[in-house]
Amino acid sequence: MLDDDTQLKCYALTSVALKGTNVAAYARTLLMTSKDLGPAYNCLIGMLE
Repeated sequence: MLDDDTQLKCYALTSVALKGTNVAAYARTLLMTSKDLGPAYNCLIGMLE
């Protein structure tokens, strides 16, 4: 897996969150370290609200 693909990271975190795991800390880190988050991050944040 490519380590620099933010979209894939967001989709992966969304999948983990759907299984009941708290991914808020990982999502926050991604937000603070990524330049271009894209629509996958918006989906992830929508789930965490």
